[in-house]
Amino acid sequence: MTTVLLTQALAYPGPWGPHAGGGPFWLIPLGFLLVLFGLLATGVWLVARNTRQRSSSERAKDVLAERYARGEISTEDYRERYDQL
Repeated sequence: MTTVLLTQALAYPGPWGPHAGGGPFWLIPLGFLLVLFGLLATGVWLVARNTRQRSSSERAKDVLAERYARGEISTEDYRERYDQL
């Protein structure tokens, strides 16, 4: 009995077999993969954008600190500009 059921299960061609009725069933997994790829690409883009913004802000603070250390700007100017960053 078990052997018969197993043989029938293995012989069944599945929804994409010749007796499935045709149709574009292959579009379903393709669409799923495209949506998954789009979500992954969006996530990578968001992380890259946030990292780039943080690094530019940190770089601006470093330049400001260097200008303050060289005496090009006063303490008041330094604090005001640092707060803006």
